[in-house]
Amino acid sequence: AAFDFNSIQQQTAGLTLSQPNARNNSISMRGVSVDPEAGVSSAVDVYWNDAIVRADVAFNQMYDLERIEILRGPQGTLQGRTSPGGAINMITKRASLDESSGYVQGSVSDNDGYNGQVAYGAALIPDTLGVRVAGVYDTNNATNVNNITTGFDDQEAKAYSGRLSTIWQPMETLQTELIYQYLKRTIDDPKAMSGTDALGGRPTLKPDDRKALGNSNDFGDLHFNLANLNTDWEVMNHQVTAIIAYQESTKTAQTENDRAYSLQYTDTQGPSFQDTQTKTDSMSYELRAASMDNDFWNYMVGLYYQDQNTSTTYEANAVRIDVAGLGYQVNGKLPVNSNNFAVFTFNTFDLTDTLRFEAGLRWTDYENYRRSDVYFGGLTWVPPAYEPFRDQIEKGFADNFPIEAVPEGNQSATENAVTGSAA
Repeated sequence: AAFDFNSIQQQTAGLTLSQPNARNNSISMRGVSVDPEAGVSSAVDVYWNDAIVRADVAFNQMYDLERIEILRGPQGTLQGRTSPGGAINMITKRASLDESSGYVQGSVSDNDGYNGQVAYGAALIPDTLGVRVAGVYDTNNATNVNNITTGFDDQEAKAYSGRLSTIWQPMETLQTELIYQYLKRTIDDPKAMSGTDALGGRPTLKPDDRKALGNSNDFGDLHFNLANLNTDWEVMNHQVTAIIAYQESTKTAQTENDRAYSLQYTDTQGPSFQDTQTKTDSMSYELRAASMDNDFWNYMVGLYYQDQNTSTTYEANAVRIDVAGLGYQVNGKLPVNSNNFAVFTFNTFDLTDTLRFEAGLRWTDYENYRRSDVYFGGLTWVPPAYEPFRDQIEKGFADNFPIEAVPEGNQSATENAVTGSAA
């Protein structure tokens, strides 16, 4: 079974999935990718049961799946967002109205790993109401990196998740599904180093030594909630689909900036790590109406709206080597809010039995807001010789803050875009 996205990457040409650290993930399809923290529209979108989710949410435990669809090329005239580089759609196993099914499975791996999964579904009211529950627990020693500076030698990655799926079909032409999932993941993430120290104070390391040198240990925690309400209704020879989706996530991480521990060659005792926390709330609404089985012209028209608010707070420690290793801290908050509204259509014309013409069109209105303010958080270490002047040094730093990293004129932006396709 595939437990994470790396397994999917190995089986799909042109798809690259990367995790540069414990808090960020990115997806690239055919060389097109976007950092999910950049606050811009993604070139490759990820759908979870037909609703948009962030890449950092998708890059986690996969279990009780029906299928994963890799959709190449622009998707903006068909669904959701524009997805110019393509899209990935994860479809979980749904509740059934007419049968019971389930399983219990466990797997072990050679990195002290264990993955346990369980799922069960049944019809509560045959042909009318069904429910399915599923869960997973996964633990392993991740990349098995030891930190020879801090003595950390017990790396662990752990995740658990649960999902509830329901289906209600009050009549043959109307069906509603509610799907909710929760996940919590923690991971120790010390960064392995390799190379030779010309000063002779650090050991020569090869990549397969899996040794970290930083004076602190990186880690990342993530928890999220996803909920989708999907409704399909056949009415007046049309298929009407409505999708309401909510996602909420919190990511907390610590990152050591001096990974090679070069500060050991100075007299400073100031720390050099950064703490971050990113919270995201998103609501999206999609409504589509498609004609059914017309002989010549079949069409689909849709509306889409998404409101996403992201807030990142951080505390960053730094050292002034030019001032005898003086340590100080800055902190800040970065809100990145965006919403977009779109109208789209896709049309198919069967000109003959062997000739078909397809055309799509999309109009999107974007509104984005971002701000970044940096504040002085105080001194973290003062050399003994400078201690009598601590107050003056602190005031000298404080007088340069706050810093408005994004000028007021660049904080808000709006634009409209029209895209289309014909074949």
